[in-house]
Amino acid sequence: MTSLTNDSRPLPDRPNPRSKAMFVFLRLASASPQAYTALYDIGPFWFSGTSTDTQLNVYVSDKHYQIELSASNFEDSPTLLSEYLRHIERVDPENFKADEEEEESGDPLEDLHEWALTPFLPVFQTVFPLDRTRKYTLKDWLSAETLRYTLVIVEGKLSPSKLDPLEGRSIGASFAPSERAIYSAFPIYRPDEVRLPIDEDSRGLPAIPHKVFVSGHVQFFKLVFPGDVNSTLREFNAYTKIRSAGLDSSVRTSKLDGVVEDNGRVIGLLLSYIDSKVGTLLCVGKDPAYSSFRQKWLDQISHSLNSLHAHNILWGDAKPDNVLIDTNNDAYLIDFGGGYTVPWADGKNENKIEGDKEAFEKIRDFLLKEDDPPHSSHLP
Repeated sequence: MTSLTNDSRPLPDRPNPRSKAMFVFLRLASASPQAYTALYDIGPFWFSGTSTDTQLNVYVSDKHYQIELSASNFEDSPTLLSEYLRHIERVDPENFKADEEEEESGDPLEDLHEWALTPFLPVFQTVFPLDRTRKYTLKDWLSAETLRYTLVIVEGKLSPSKLDPLEGRSIGASFAPSERAIYSAFPIYRPDEVRLPIDEDSRGLPAIPHKVFVSGHVQFFKLVFPGDVNSTLREFNAYTKIRSAGLDSSVRTSKLDGVVEDNGRVIGLLLSYIDSKVGTLLCVGKDPAYSSFRQKWLDQISHSLNSLHAHNILWGDAKPDNVLIDTNNDAYLIDFGGGYTVPWADGKNENKIEGDKEAFEKIRDFLLKEDDPPHSSHLP
């Protein structure tokens, strides 16, 4: 199971385009039925492009359920095996070809989670809810008990089966003293200094903490994992340059406000919180309801990118996913960890200014090609 991990690692910000694995993160904010949203919060979903093994991660109260599924568990029931394989087929249409004539509705990930998690509802209902009288912190999330399960066939029905526990999740990256000096100028915080907001109707800790509070100020928390050393170093370098450059407010980028450390490991980054209701440019860039903003967004991206390049700062993995649209409908460049994503770049100019320019041209086409307005925005 090369593409699945034994920890519950979340969706990487920079998936390797050369890897056959696909990583999907689903929050159940818009899922149905509504009862599910009150009972659990869905975290990372992993599956392999080379097998039918999958891993679901569910958070109930302060418990983390790691559910590992395999087609071999369903071989005693051809019907359930067929249902499982069909769900995997729909989740990854690139690797599993669906019948072209068959019309299906509904979100594939939501459908898979509903199918797999329904047998667990009696298990989840036994967990005590969160204590509303206390304030939860990142330390509580890091120390959440992980319970491993799978699904098996019992009397022709799906039934939860508990697996042996693992030692724990691998979170945080270690840096050499010389590397640590790169980010030592930024404030360092402990996990217990980072508060997690808990909604009144939420029964569990957030599947992946993002919106957090430090000393009463809202921040965006970005998790760091052992394999993220190089990309995190690129982010430290970029954010250090951004801060030193003294760029004005017309240059819209995320900014590093602090670092979270635990036992000598960098657990995550505290970034400026960009309030967004619509998500990234990928979500709304082709939406007719936002067509009047396309030229504005392109101009803002062009201006920000030109300003960064003037100070020898790379964006890196330039793509619509890494442009966040805030509540004022302004476009912010986010994620300075480097890399590239097909089709926005082909990798020949990875982590180079030329790569940023190549991706910008693709972003421009993404926004404007269909309507074919004047291409006033440009990179030199």
